[in-house]
Amino acid sequence: YLSEREALSLRELSLAGAHRPRSLIRRLLKTFGRDLSKLGDESVTAELDLGDSRTLTLFGVNADAVAAAAEAVERLAEEEAAAAAAAAALNATTVAVPGTVKLECPVCFAPAGTEAATTLALCGHVYCTDCLDLQLASTTDVPLLCAAEGCGRPFHVAQDILDRAPSPAEREQLMRRLLGPALKSHVNLPASCLQFCPAPDCPGLLRDFKEAAVRESRCKVCRGTFCLDCQYFSHVGLTCETAKEIRANPDYGLQVCSDWLQQLLLVACLAFEAFRVVHRVCFDRLTLLQALRWADTKTEFMTKL
Repeated sequence: YLSEREALSLRELSLAGAHRPRSLIRRLLKTFGRDLSKLGDESVTAELDLGDSRTLTLFGVNADAVAAAAEAVERLAEEEAAAAAAAAALNATTVAVPGTVKLECPVCFAPAGTEAATTLALCGHVYCTDCLDLQLASTTDVPLLCAAEGCGRPFHVAQDILDRAPSPAEREQLMRRLLGPALKSHVNLPASCLQFCPAPDCPGLLRDFKEAAVRESRCKVCRGTFCLDCQYFSHVGLTCETAKEIRANPDYGLQVCSDWLQQLLLVACLAFEAFRVVHRVCFDRLTLLQALRWADTKTEFMTKL
């Protein structure tokens, strides 16, 4: 997988800024299709980010094809810039009608007509229906925010997103697609008491009791118990630094475990002595398992002394 990623040729083009015409995104969608499938050959993949960055990412295994697709975008941008300059010169000589308001789509900056437009419930900005659908399909961040300059208000989940689904099945699919990013956004909040389970491919969550004396939690999905500080398997009795050294150096780990077992055996011996059992019996006749069993109940023995 890593070798395939390293072999990919990647180009990232900015679609915003003073050097780009405002209508470039609209022109891209009209020229190369809503999914940009007509941009380059089958070896080129195009991803359009309609967030604050407004970038177009082109990547593929064929470097020449990726470069050709990038050149096609640059040519289109130059053509659109020239057309926009000509339109601006024409508009400068046109007298505006008082009281009229020009509604522009925040994505493609085209005049948003009433027939194929959608008005957001919370902020009132008007989107081309195709542009809104494209933003919903390409955005993975939650909450979804209005792309209008200076706005940033969130979408209304029910009215702006779910109600646009043409069928109950697609509504359910859209809801499931949003749940993952929404959960991730909530877990990453500083005040959240949840953590994602660190076990590979486990979708579970761990409860993080921040004031607890023992910083560990058990996942109800994979049944593993993990340290909440170092995100590794529980290591009660050892610091995170010591546990990390043990994982990195097996010989050091054996030494730590040996010292720990000797301490347990010593506690077991003291417990036997409290019940008038000869010290050598502990070492000569008891198995390690029996000694550990006595050591696990050392608290009960010590309270009886």
